[in-house]
Amino acid sequence: MAALNASNLVLLRRAARTDRPAGAALAPYVAWTLFATALNGAIVGLNRGR
Repeated sequence: MAALNASNLVLLRRAARTDRPAGAALAPYVAWTLFATALNGAIVGLNRGR
């Protein structure tokens, strides 16, 4: 997940530098993957020891 999030951030940065609308279009995807990572981590934490 860390590699996916890092590559998404790099993609967003490169796209925004090249084409602002493309960067804006990618922003929700990047935000979603970051949120999904945090959510997954919270679920794993809550289920530890079960």
